Amino acid sequence: MQGRLRGANAGIDSTAGIIGAALFGGAYAWFVGGHGVVLPGAAFLLAAGLHAAAAILSLPVMGLARARAGKPTEVA
Repeated sequence: MQGRLRGANAGIDSTAGIIGAALFGGAYAWFVGGHGVVLPGAAFLLAAGLHAAAAILSLPVMGLARARAGKPTEVA
């Protein structure tokens, strides 16, 4: 079970590394390349926006975790 979990985690990490490099590199290139507004920190603003979105999306999950805190969980 632990090996499967580590494998899934490594796969997600690799995918995020590929997508992240393209996304943030593209944002930097777009905003430095003279396509309108020159904003070298656009990649950092994009990261802040994605973190804010992830925090908002995690609120319902955290509510479920608090509701189940006293109950035993099943392992599939």
